[in-house]
Amino acid sequence: MLGLGNTLSGGIVPAAAAGLTPAFADDKSLNFDGSDDYVDISDFKFTNQNISISFWAKPSTPGHGETLIGGWVDLAADTWFKRFVIQYNNPEGLRWYFGDGTNNWGYNTGDNDFTNNTWHHWVMTIGAGPSTPYTGAPLIFYMDGAEVFDIADVGGSGLVGSSTELGLFISKGPSGTSTWTGNINDVAFFDTVLSAAQIAAMYNSGDPTDLRVNAGDYDAKDNLTGYWWFGDEDTYPTITDRSGNGNDGTMTNMVSGDIESEVP
Repeated sequence: MLGLGNTLSGGIVPAAAAGLTPAFADDKSLNFDGSDDYVDISDFKFTNQNISISFWAKPSTPGHGETLIGGWVDLAADTWFKRFVIQYNNPEGLRWYFGDGTNNWGYNTGDNDFTNNTWHHWVMTIGAGPSTPYTGAPLIFYMDGAEVFDIADVGGSGLVGSSTELGLFISKGPSGTSTWTGNINDVAFFDTVLSAAQIAAMYNSGDPTDLRVNAGDYDAKDNLTGYWWFGDEDTYPTITDRSGNGNDGTMTNMVSGDIESEVP
């Protein structure tokens, strides 16, 4: 059976040793203490142009402005408005900033009922797709399979479209500030702009799916550029990139017990 190993000379060979793809179980997530916990995935590089970002998060009374997703060139020198950040926005929404080192831009989603102690699935899409020249719009947020914010609906435009490659950090603001309080699970980046139907299929009524497998309206497995399960099949402190691109993350200022049996 896929992910369980092969029989060889009367014994069982572990899946990893047999070269098999780990089976998707989604039994684990990472818990962040809001003090200094973060995951360094800075070997993974991305720009804020024509992409989609998917993640599951469970807030545990986070402070205003705590970071979920960050993209930085220089973690010590970059500032909030200089690069890329998605943060918690009190009350119960998200806010974000983009910058290219000179210009910057940001907005708040407002209250989207991003409630404490409850799992929610977020997807952010930026641009119109890799075959369409980047113009800075549209930008859409989806929560739990439904659109909750579209920059066009509030008259926004003019996102800063930087071609500078950024290193990914989870729960890490610039200079180590504003880390996340709560759990994060199943972070994925795509090099395309996902559709509403694809995102609804990914949400799957609150039951995360294996994004390496096309199913139903979800057909974007070939567009995965990075995919981290945040606990499942991971051995502390390494968070393995399940996209096959080899950009593993490192749990930093964390302990093995931060891999928890707490999932959507």
